[in-house]
Amino acid sequence: WEQAMRGFDEMKRWGLHPSVETFQALINVCNQSGNWDVAMEILTLMQINHVPPGVATYNELIQTCVMEDDLDRGLGLIQEMKTAGIEPDATTYKALEKLCLSAGRMEHAREFKRLAQARSFQRWKKEDKPIENHAWRNWE
Repeated sequence: WEQAMRGFDEMKRWGLHPSVETFQALINVCNQSGNWDVAMEILTLMQINHVPPGVATYNELIQTCVMEDDLDRGLGLIQEMKTAGIEPDATTYKALEKLCLSAGRMEHAREFKRLAQARSFQRWKKEDKPIENHAWRNWE
Protein backbone atom coordinates (compact mmCIF):
# COMPACT_ATOMS: atom_id res chain seq x y z
CA TRP A 1 0.00 0.00 0.00
CA GLU A 2 2.91 2.34 0.70
CA GLN A 3 4.24 1.85 -2.81
CA ALA A 4 0.78 2.56 -4.23
CA MET A 5 0.57 5.77 -2.19
CA ARG A 6 4.04 6.81 -3.39
CA GLY A 7 2.84 6.24 -6.95
CA PHE A 8 -0.17 8.42 -6.23
CA ASP A 9 2.07 11.20 -4.85
CA GLU A 10 4.33 10.91 -7.90
CA MET A 11 1.32 11.16 -10.17
CA LYS A 12 0.30 14.40 -8.45
CA ARG A 13 3.87 15.80 -8.76
CA TRP A 14 3.69 15.23 -12.51
CA GLY A 15 0.47 17.24 -12.63
CA LEU A 16 -1.71 14.25 -13.44
CA HIS A 17 -5.24 14.21 -12.06
CA PRO A 18 -6.34 10.98 -10.39
CA SER A 19 -9.58 9.40 -11.54
CA VAL A 20 -12.24 7.59 -9.55
CA GLU A 21 -10.61 4.33 -10.68
CA THR A 22 -7.24 5.48 -9.29
CA PHE A 23 -8.80 6.03 -5.87
CA GLN A 24 -10.71 2.75 -6.00
CA ALA A 25 -7.46 0.94 -6.77
CA LEU A 26 -5.82 2.62 -3.77
CA ILE A 27 -8.70 1.59 -1.53
CA ASN A 28 -8.46 -1.96 -2.84
CA VAL A 29 -4.71 -2.14 -2.18
CA CYS A 30 -5.24 -0.82 1.35
CA ASN A 31 -7.98 -3.40 1.95
CA GLN A 32 -5.79 -6.24 0.73
CA SER A 33 -2.92 -5.17 2.98
CA GLY A 34 -5.15 -4.68 6.03
CA ASN A 35 -4.67 -0.89 6.19
CA TRP A 36 -8.34 -0.17 6.65
CA ASP A 37 -7.96 3.24 8.25
CA VAL A 38 -5.91 4.42 5.27
CA ALA A 39 -8.59 3.03 2.94
CA MET A 40 -11.16 5.18 4.70
CA GLU A 41 -8.93 8.26 4.50
CA ILE A 42 -8.86 7.93 0.72
CA LEU A 43 -12.46 9.18 0.64
CA THR A 44 -11.15 12.47 2.10
CA LEU A 45 -8.40 12.51 -0.55
CA MET A 46 -11.08 12.18 -3.21
CA GLN A 47 -12.90 15.21 -1.82
CA ILE A 48 -9.67 17.23 -1.68
CA ASN A 49 -8.97 16.32 -5.32
CA HIS A 50 -12.56 17.12 -6.39
CA VAL A 51 -13.21 13.55 -7.53
CA PRO A 52 -16.75 12.53 -6.62
CA PRO A 53 -17.05 8.96 -5.40
CA GLY A 54 -19.56 6.68 -7.05
CA VAL A 55 -21.36 3.55 -5.96
CA ALA A 56 -18.31 1.37 -6.74
CA THR A 57 -16.13 3.52 -4.47
CA TYR A 58 -18.63 3.28 -1.63
CA ASN A 59 -18.95 -0.46 -2.19
CA GLU A 60 -15.19 -0.79 -1.83
CA LEU A 61 -15.29 1.25 1.39
CA ILE A 62 -18.20 -0.77 2.78
CA GLN A 63 -16.17 -3.89 1.99
CA THR A 64 -13.47 -2.30 4.18
CA CYS A 65 -16.06 -2.13 6.96
CA VAL A 66 -16.87 -5.81 6.44
CA MET A 67 -13.20 -6.72 6.85
CA GLU A 68 -12.93 -4.39 9.85
CA ASP A 69 -16.23 -5.69 11.26
CA ASP A 70 -17.34 -2.06 11.71
CA LEU A 71 -21.12 -1.94 11.39
CA ASP A 72 -21.49 1.68 12.52
CA ARG A 73 -19.08 2.95 9.89
CA GLY A 74 -20.76 0.83 7.19
CA LEU A 75 -24.18 2.23 8.09
CA GLY A 76 -22.66 5.72 8.13
CA LEU A 77 -21.34 5.20 4.60
CA ILE A 78 -24.71 4.14 3.22
CA GLN A 79 -26.25 7.22 4.81
CA GLU A 80 -23.53 9.35 3.21
CA MET A 81 -24.28 7.72 -0.16
CA LYS A 82 -27.96 8.51 0.11
CA THR A 83 -27.26 12.10 1.20
CA ALA A 84 -25.00 12.50 -1.86
CA GLY A 85 -27.76 11.12 -4.12
CA ILE A 86 -25.83 7.93 -4.90
CA GLU A 87 -28.14 4.95 -5.27
CA PRO A 88 -26.92 1.80 -3.46
CA ASP A 89 -26.86 -1.33 -5.62
CA ALA A 90 -27.17 -5.05 -4.85
CA THR A 91 -23.46 -5.23 -3.98
CA THR A 92 -23.89 -2.46 -1.42
CA TYR A 93 -26.79 -4.21 0.25
CA LYS A 94 -25.10 -7.63 0.22
CA ALA A 95 -22.07 -6.19 2.03
CA LEU A 96 -24.32 -4.50 4.59
CA GLU A 97 -26.23 -7.75 5.06
CA LYS A 98 -22.93 -9.50 5.82
CA LEU A 99 -21.98 -6.76 8.29
CA CYS A 100 -25.32 -7.05 10.10
CA LEU A 101 -25.06 -10.84 10.27
CA SER A 102 -21.60 -10.52 11.76
CA ALA A 103 -22.93 -8.08 14.37
CA GLY A 104 -25.89 -10.31 15.20
CA ARG A 105 -28.41 -7.81 13.83
CA MET A 106 -30.59 -10.41 12.11
CA GLU A 107 -33.56 -8.14 11.46
CA HIS A 108 -31.37 -5.57 9.68
CA ALA A 109 -29.57 -8.37 7.79
CA ARG A 110 -32.90 -9.67 6.46
CA GLU A 111 -33.87 -6.17 5.32
CA PHE A 112 -30.57 -5.66 3.49
CA LYS A 113 -30.94 -9.10 1.89
CA ARG A 114 -34.41 -8.12 0.68
CA LEU A 115 -33.06 -4.85 -0.73
CA ALA A 116 -30.18 -6.68 -2.47
CA GLN A 117 -32.62 -9.09 -4.09
CA ALA A 118 -34.86 -6.23 -5.18
CA ARG A 119 -31.88 -4.37 -6.74
CA SER A 120 -30.74 -7.53 -8.56
CA PHE A 121 -34.25 -8.02 -9.93
CA GLN A 122 -34.50 -4.36 -11.04
CA ARG A 123 -31.20 -4.62 -12.92
CA TRP A 124 -32.36 -7.81 -14.59
CA LYS A 125 -35.65 -6.19 -15.61
CA LYS A 126 -33.83 -3.14 -17.07
CA GLU A 127 -31.72 -5.44 -19.23
CA ASP A 128 -34.78 -7.40 -20.36
CA LYS A 129 -35.62 -5.99 -23.79
CA PRO A 130 -39.16 -5.97 -25.13
CA ILE A 131 -39.76 -8.36 -28.00
CA GLU A 132 -40.28 -5.45 -30.44
CA ASN A 133 -36.59 -4.58 -30.12
CA HIS A 134 -35.32 -7.95 -31.29
CA ALA A 135 -33.81 -8.04 -34.78
CA TRP A 136 -35.96 -10.94 -35.93
CA ARG A 137 -39.08 -8.73 -35.56
CA ASN A 138 -37.83 -6.70 -38.54
CA TRP A 139 -37.85 -9.75 -40.81
CA GLU A 140 -41.58 -9.58 -41.46
